[in-house]
Amino acid sequence: MSNIEMNRILTFIIHQQLNCEEFFAKNCAQLWQQYGIRHSGNYTLILLDNSTESLKNHGIQVECDMPSALSNDSQIDDDDYLDESEKVFEVKTIIHHDSEEPRLVQGYESPGSFERNIIYNWNGQTSSSSENANQSIMQQIERIVNSSFSCQQYIRWDCKGSVFSFWFQHYHSWWLDRNGRTRTYWGGAVPDSNSCGCFPYCHPTVKNSTCNCDANIKTDWLEDSGLLLSKDRLPVTQLRFGDTGESYEVGRYTLGPLICRSYGHRNHL
Repeated sequence: MSNIEMNRILTFIIHQQLNCEEFFAKNCAQLWQQYGIRHSGNYTLILLDNSTESLKNHGIQVECDMPSALSNDSQIDDDDYLDESEKVFEVKTIIHHDSEEPRLVQGYESPGSFERNIIYNWNGQTSSSSENANQSIMQQIERIVNSSFSCQQYIRWDCKGSVFSFWFQHYHSWWLDRNGRTRTYWGGAVPDSNSCGCFPYCHPTVKNSTCNCDANIKTDWLEDSGLLLSKDRLPVTQLRFGDTGESYEVGRYTLGPLICRSYGHRNHL
């Protein structure tokens, strides 16, 4: 019996111990390749490598975004056409959290005085606040990230009279990476640049600001947004905001889910 056949038998045996929506896989691309799954939806991934013990305690719920059948549309240019073997390049593994809905922040003046811990593996109904449970989930997320070619997370701050002050290094707001380290740059910016994605074309100010919100306009909304792309730092685990203590100061944050791809561009293997 070949190694390939043995692996298929082992995969089948393991799958019999799981529910129909639970699979022994590290990411959604493996669901596509090993299980032949072609439908987008929510699945539970079991990330253990070589043990079938306590499988129920090692699952993480993800959303799998599978390539659309529209890829075969006759209106699509030949250069964009994906045959069956190429569609796996478009598979995305998405991990949701409990803070994806935009939320207003007001009444927090001191730097970083507003805190929001991000709870992943969120199913829309319950989340665990147990430190051990969250640590286990983060370990599983890290394995998914490490098995991926690239990951990204969208982050946005809408502001009215609330500044970042990254340029001044007297930070009012920041985020924490998966290792709990403070990061003072925003989506779309070069990592560790103390800036936002708009730099150097941000809203004009009289100071050397590096974000739109540093214009500190009190009457109109501005925003800074973009993708965080350094996968060794993702996902975001905490958001911290300040400078919203005055009546005219307010902010609104948005943090998207973690989205990972297992492969790079189909023409660059």
